[in-house]
Amino acid sequence: MDGPQKYLHYWALRDPPFPLRQHTRRTVNIARSLLLLAIPFYVGCADGGETEVTQSSIQVADQHYVWGLNSPPSFVAFPIQATEIVPAWGSFTLASNSQYQISLNGSTGVDGYSIDDTGELSVFVVPSSRAPTIRYLGAYGIEGDTGVYYFTDRYTTSASNNLGMFWGTRIVTGPADMEHGWHFFSQHIVFGNSLDVGRAVAGRIDIDDQGVITGSGTESTRVGLTFGGQINSFGDSRVDLTIDYIDSQSTDTRVFLASAGERITITTPRTPKGPKPAGGHTSLGAVGTNLPPDLADKPVTPWIADRYVPHLALGIDADTSDGEAGLVAMVAVRTDAADPALLEGSYHAGVHTVFVDVTNPGTDTAAGKITFDKNGAFNFTGTGAGGVGFSYDGSYLLAADGKITLTISGTGETWIGAVDQDYQNVIIADNFVEQRTGAKPPELNLFIGIREATP
Repeated sequence: MDGPQKYLHYWALRDPPFPLRQHTRRTVNIARSLLLLAIPFYVGCADGGETEVTQSSIQVADQHYVWGLNSPPSFVAFPIQATEIVPAWGSFTLASNSQYQISLNGSTGVDGYSIDDTGELSVFVVPSSRAPTIRYLGAYGIEGDTGVYYFTDRYTTSASNNLGMFWGTRIVTGPADMEHGWHFFSQHIVFGNSLDVGRAVAGRIDIDDQGVITGSGTESTRVGLTFGGQINSFGDSRVDLTIDYIDSQSTDTRVFLASAGERITITTPRTPKGPKPAGGHTSLGAVGTNLPPDLADKPVTPWIADRYVPHLALGIDADTSDGEAGLVAMVAVRTDAADPALLEGSYHAGVHTVFVDVTNPGTDTAAGKITFDKNGAFNFTGTGAGGVGFSYDGSYLLAADGKITLTISGTGETWIGAVDQDYQNVIIADNFVEQRTGAKPPELNLFIGIREATP
């Protein structure tokens, strides 16, 4: 009997079918393939069979947006072809019976989830009654009830050679008030370009009361950028961003689909400064017509409405027709001075990596923990595709506005990150391309950290 339609990538308990790469400064210990938790989870048949589910320690009943990027560990050829990248978007609903429903690019499935007392999230998929349970490891923001989450697909099979990073925020009723400063981070895989595999950006943008975007940042090419563009905020916590990446020679316009959430502050209605743009989720229409019903174009919520002030936004650049696709994250600039003593602690962390050596391009996805101490030291330890362990450590400086400048031990690389208003989430961009080749190819990384809860 057939189970529900599956929409994520399946894996078996075996060695990975591709050569494993070593990240910079990785303490590599290529052990056996990652073992699954021994959890007796079974999905009922499509015709109504019984379902047995191990109950999650922490149960959530909420709807969320989900944004994802799927890509192979090794690209077939260079320049990279757009067909090798699969952006994903839709909805992710958690129920209080430890089950979830996910809709990605029009396909829907139902299986089980578990959140432990620290906020570690496991998303399970059962391909069939005789196949091993698939576990996508991530985290959910239960400390402070933020509703921010991520999970990682770190496994491949002969049927699907892609890895993936998925993240999102709780769906909130009412338009997001985005009119302030944001720490801005993006990572892209580049298609059809004889010089580039990927790029990463860290910077700051400011959004005015008309949704106009200005700002500046630094790309991994070490080129300084200025930003322009427009943001549209809708009545369901969706935000669409059209951002111009402007350097001295050209303007590259990128369209992002995103959601704004995390710990929120409800604000009172106010007099509009001008009309909101007409139409629906315009950027969704730009990336294709096969859209899940919950993300189809819809009327814009009236401009005068209860609004909320989000501290974090997550999303994707899903348009593969314009030469690139990738991930985007934004952290609101703090309203009070950041304190290293409050940043201190452990965060569940997910990492998406792009290997940018043109002779050996590829991607990786990892899960682990990042730890900050109040005296300016940090450490990340994680596990990537095929069970490859690695670590980074170094020092950091925390600016008053929440910006984190990290210096990596051994190489002197500088990464840029930010912590949110309530010290619940961190985003870090490695937008520094190392000058090396071989077994440790140069790479670009984008991290999300969700504070580990105290049981």
